[in-house]
Amino acid sequence: MEKNEIPQHWLKYDIFHTSPSQSNQTNGLWAGKYLCCTGEERKLFKVKPPMIGGNAAQSGINSAIIDKLSDDVAAKEGEFLFKAEKSKFSADQIIHYEKILEGMPQLVRNGIAAMREIFPNKKQKIKSETVAWANFDKVELPMTGFIDFESKDIIVELKTKQRGKPKQLKSGDWSSPKGYIPKSPLPTHIAQTSFYKKSTNKKIFIVYVNDVVPSEKDPGYVIYDESHDSLSQDSIDWALENYRRKNIIRQNIVSSSKSLTEILSKIDPDFNDPFWDFGDEYVARCKQLWGQI
Repeated sequence: MEKNEIPQHWLKYDIFHTSPSQSNQTNGLWAGKYLCCTGEERKLFKVKPPMIGGNAAQSGINSAIIDKLSDDVAAKEGEFLFKAEKSKFSADQIIHYEKILEGMPQLVRNGIAAMREIFPNKKQKIKSETVAWANFDKVELPMTGFIDFESKDIIVELKTKQRGKPKQLKSGDWSSPKGYIPKSPLPTHIAQTSFYKKSTNKKIFIVYVNDVVPSEKDPGYVIYDESHDSLSQDSIDWALENYRRKNIIRQNIVSSSKSLTEILSKIDPDFNDPFWDFGDEYVARCKQLWGQI
């Protein structure tokens, strides 16, 4: 869909598309981030060590899987890139950052091992961060997203499960629990990967990786493919219908409202949601705007 085909009620908020990330958020959080804040402001939202660490880890994994560099170089690449982002974190995030940094080389190595299990042919052409897009019936906005790894016939969504928030021990030291690898794909990840299936019609995989040293008990990663019940065609269809329905509800609210105040009057923000943590300034503005309904 071209920008000039998108209705004015979206363009007034500089919204040209939806995405799996937007569609996985509650309506309240979505309205706060995308209607109450601008695109430029979203670039300034508060970041968290796990999110930045995930980006650094994928870059390291890319070095081995796509650029064909050695595992040692790839692990150092992930570590270097994460170190370069230290200034983005607030004082209360630094200990968490340091704990994630400790495990970064192993996180990258485990990710490489998982990708090699899916892509055993070293000569196979693999791309990263490719753009996916699709339209949904009766939804005005196209959906776009970025695919972590893509080959001729396979899509992989990689999720790094990094160390949790640190807790101080009686000794004064800090301990961070290992990243939890779920026993089944999480609903938001199923939905996201289902969109890539709709966009490409390729086989889909969801991979979870943490930074433990591999052992028989814990290999450091798990791979889910379409043989898993949660990635069956019925599950994919259900996830896509949920995306479609959520975006139509948002569309109906926005298109039928004459002002931002009217839009917000139709949406429960649920400020108790812990994900209202993207920046004190922006959250305060959202609370003020909802307070005017």
